[in-house]
Amino acid sequence: MTERFIERTLLPEPSLAPRCSEFSAEIGLRPAGTALRVDEVLVVDVALPWPKPVWDLPDWRFVPGAVEASGRRVRVLAAQPVDDEMGRLVHYVRPAGGAEFERVDYQTSPAQVASMAERLLRHGPESLADQRVETRTGRELLVCTQGSHDICCGREGSRVAGELAERRPDVSVRRVSHLGGHRFAPTAMSLPDGRMWGMASAEQLLAVVDRGDEPVALASLCRGLVGLNPVEQVAELAVFAELNDWTVDEQTRHVQVKQDDDGWECLVWVAGTGWKVRVIEGRTVPTITCRAAGGLPVSAAVEYQAVGPVVAVDDGRRQDPPVA
Repeated sequence: MTERFIERTLLPEPSLAPRCSEFSAEIGLRPAGTALRVDEVLVVDVALPWPKPVWDLPDWRFVPGAVEASGRRVRVLAAQPVDDEMGRLVHYVRPAGGAEFERVDYQTSPAQVASMAERLLRHGPESLADQRVETRTGRELLVCTQGSHDICCGREGSRVAGELAERRPDVSVRRVSHLGGHRFAPTAMSLPDGRMWGMASAEQLLAVVDRGDEPVALASLCRGLVGLNPVEQVAELAVFAELNDWTVDEQTRHVQVKQDDDGWECLVWVAGTGWKVRVIEGRTVPTITCRAAGGLPVSAAVEYQAVGPVVAVDDGRRQDPPVA
């Protein structure tokens, strides 16, 4: 990408010190293309308070090294423990082809959670086969509430998580550590579909869980499908909104991308049917420092956006999506 410059009109006034999520809403920041690019999510019980980063806790300093040594694309999230004197690890893995995540639960004493997590990261889930437990399945939400990382997540995430728990105690909602993208707070990941969401109200997140609204009504809040790169996330999201059908999340998917001088031509395969999407670079937008004068220091990020119509492949081709 050539060097890009942030427009002055997209920067806070020097005399102001806005919260990053409020400022993102003011400049109409688009969440699309900002989801995590991982194939596994490991949610582990970690008692509060959490430092920044959460893995600076003495028993958990192994996490960054173990993730790197694993050679796998895995994100480890701390979760506030359930108050039942039991330690939990919940491991989500997306199968090849991009269908819904598969969930496996493990239980132990709270004192053993860290050592179990290290075993899983370094030696794979088969090393914990004897500690798997049966658990209920269903749609659930991970909501970032780590105020030590960013006040927006601590404030907005905690507010939404509390409202969800009060309104719908039947829905599984876990308060977790940094999901990335605190400028879009409150941020959440819905499972088993593996979509990430930003700037969403409790009502909107419940619509995701219940599939109560049409996808097109919520697509502007979607950060993307976990596991894809930013361009692929934007292309897949465009097809998701075009088809306007929640069952897309239950289908195998693969995105083929060809870059040219003006952007990317993407071919999104959904259960063997192809859809052409054009993705380009949009605005160069600021990522400001929360509550700092003028938002400084500021880093630059590029918004990716789908343009033009989403077009079905109409040349008789039909294939199973390539295995990732």
